[in-house]
Order: sequence, then C-alpha cells, then structure tokens
Amino acid sequence: ASKYDLLFARADFGGSLTPGNRRLFVYALPALTGVLESFAAREPALRATFDLHLEGRALTWLREECGREDTAPRFFLEAVPLDPADLPPGRRAAGFEPLGFAFAERGLRFGGACLARSELPDYAVAGVRAGQRAGGGLPVWEAELPVADPWFPRRAAGWEERYAAAAAGEPALRAPFDVRLAGRTLTYAREGCSEADTEPRFFVRLYPPEADGPPESLSFAFAERGLRYGGRCLAALELPDAGAVRVATGQYGPGGEVWAGAFPVSAEDWLARYEAAAAGEPLLRGAFDVRLDGRTLHYTREDCAAPDTAARFFLHVVPRDPADLPEERRASGFGNLDFAFADRGAAAGGRCLASAALPDYPVARVRTGQFADGRRLWEGEFALPAE
Repeated sequence: ASKYDLLFARADFGGSLTPGNRRLFVYALPALTGVLESFAAREPALRATFDLHLEGRALTWLREECGREDTAPRFFLEAVPLDPADLPPGRRAAGFEPLGFAFAERGLRFGGACLARSELPDYAVAGVRAGQRAGGGLPVWEAELPVADPWFPRRAAGWEERYAAAAAGEPALRAPFDVRLAGRTLTYAREGCSEADTEPRFFVRLYPPEADGPPESLSFAFAERGLRYGGRCLAALELPDAGAVRVATGQYGPGGEVWAGAFPVSAEDWLARYEAAAAGEPLLRGAFDVRLDGRTLHYTREDCAAPDTAARFFLHVVPRDPADLPEERRASGFGNLDFAFADRGAAAGGRCLASAALPDYPVARVRTGQFADGRRLWEGEFALPAE
C-alpha cells in the first residue's frame, strides 16, 4: 500500500481501537509521519482554518495544530460544475453538488495534526466552496477555491476542442467507450455518457509478442484519468514502453468484466502476423480456422466482427500420458485452457487472430471451439502427430 492508502485505510484512529486496528495503526505510523511532513512542506491551494491541497480530483484538508473541538463541526464541500447539466436533476436549481462529511468519515487525527480527504466529482468542476458548519447550520469558516485541471481545459470551448481531437479518426476498438492509441497515449471517448458509465474501473493489459507471455496489467478509476462534461466522457492513460504488441482493455465491477476488447499496437504489424498465421491448410475449419505453428495454436477469421469474438473459446488438450495432467484434471482426462478472445487475440482490418500456447508435455488430441450460455456454438477435434 502507498502512504496515501495507509493514511486513509482507517478514518477513526483517534477513536476506540480494536486489537486489529491497533496493529494497522502501528504499521501505518511511519507512513503517516511521512505524509504529514510531505503536506506540511507544500504550498496549499488555499490557506484557511484547514489548508486545502488539490491533487487531481483528490482534495486533502490539513490542520497542523488540531484538537477534537476543531473536527467536531461538520465539513461542507460544494462542487460547482462548468456545465450545470452534469448535476443530478434535483441539484440543478441550486447550482452545486453537496459533498459534505463528518470528520470521522473522511479523516484522522495524528501527532497533533488533522487530515481528511474527499474526492471531487468526475465532471468538469469550475470551483468548490468549502468550510465547516456548526449545529445550527451557521458557517464556522468558509472559503472558495477555483479548480484548474492541467489535463483538461477549464473553458467549454477548450473542452470541445480537446474532445474532438481525441475522438477523431477510426477507433482501434469500438465498445461502450471508443478506444484510440496515439503514440503511447490511450484515450477513451464516449458520447451520451452518464456517471453510471464511469463507475466501473478500467483495466489495461499489455501483451508481449510471445503467445504465453504474461501481460503487464494496469487499472484506473475514471476520476483519476478522465472528465465528464456536457454529456461526453474522455479519459487518457499514458502507457509504459513495454514492447507490447497487443492491448486488452475494458471495465470491471464487483460482478466481473462489464465489457472487454483487444486491439494490436500496430495494425500493420498485426496484419502481417495474421498473414503468417493464416498460411497453409488448417487443422480445423470452423467459425475460426485453427492451425498449429510449433506449440502455438492460431485461430484466424476473415470478415470478423465483435459478435464473433464475444463468446469464450474452449480448448481441451488430451495428453499422451494422463500422468502429465495436474492431479485435479486426471479424472476428466484433459487439460482445460479455455480463454476469452480479449486475453489471447486482437482484430485489425476486419480480421481476427488469437493465439494459444499448448502445454510442454506431448499432446495426443485437441478439442476446441466456442461456447455461450451453456451450449457450444461450434466445435471440432484433431489429432497431433507423435513427437
């Protein structure tokens, strides 16, 4: 965990501590000290009773000499959007979204200092009003803070230009968010975008050239990388230079993947890989033709669209010697190497290619195809020559 994660892992260290919480508190002490020193050394975005520090969409409240009486009044935070249409319908007349909180919900007191953190909404925010209110609703203190985002222009005209530039050209992947790759920058654009569309986290997996090579995995929340304004959503992620040939991306929630897709880093190079993989007579003709190159199976399809890759692939490998299987698979008699297209393949120019590496033990037969909703959409079987 980062220092920031540890800092806000518990919001009520100052209250009663269970034995488990005491242990977490002791482990967090060095991190908390470092965070306090880090914030104390910075110039806040606004100096007030609590100094306000703004990093991305995270607003941190800091008071260095702080007692219980300083945290007793409730904190108020009112986010004023650039476009009032981004507010929930019931808040548009007021012109702001209330994000108030009690200190015990968002903060902690440590070493005589008090810190709290709150998140700004994912739409374009023109400014915030912040402070504390006593029991009768009268402000104890209040201040206004304009919000300037270094990635997204504050002016609506600037936002339109930014969105138009990012959404220009054919996307590498058409999905709930259109995905484009320019250089090392991955952008996600969506028209008619609501807050619900941005709630699931985004994942990115960068795959190396080897069919069985492990991917480099990244993930982010929309609020960390994106902005919603005027019914449009745009997010951007700078990719590491990992030598990847394929990108898989999508969104996921508590129930698993919401959507997923994959595309090559270079469409030209990927089409060359397709031509090589599709050469020669296939071992199996089906919705996808299947060929073997060394110990790698290639699945190819011409005139390929998103519905063709939506169903999972099953890949059942029967060994020459059942003892080569893991003990838990010996009763079934085959190794299960099922996969999703986004995990093994990509599409470019209307052509789809997926590759799966066979195990390193001698294989007698392979059964493969696609399935959905408990039934097989297509399937086939072929034998491999003895090695």
